[in-house]
Amino acid sequence: MLPVAAVVLVAVLAAQWFPRSMCTNDLVSEIRSPDGACKVVVFQRDGGATTAASIQASVVAVDAPLPSTSGNLFVADSDHGKAPVTGSGTPQVQIAWTSPRVRRR
Repeated sequence: MLPVAAVVLVAVLAAQWFPRSMCTNDLVSEIRSPDGACKVVVFQRDGGATTAASIQASVVAVDAPLPSTSGNLFVADSDHGKAPVTGSGTPQVQIAWTSPRVRRR
């Protein structure tokens, strides 16, 4: 029983010590919706040495901080150099609201 308890303790401590995500998000731009209730945040997501940086976008509430998760609207990377990239190593993305926001469930 003691070895099982030790393994469980190590697993719990490791889960608390290591961050939930090794990836970081860096804000590129924010675009408010025409009605001002939400915004699109465009950010570069870097997952470290084993993954390429990507450009991502999420729709969030206007007062929400930059998400720490992947984009919920758009995600793109260079596909190992097949797509053209900017100086930061990610594809360029342009976002524009074309009408007031529409919520669908």
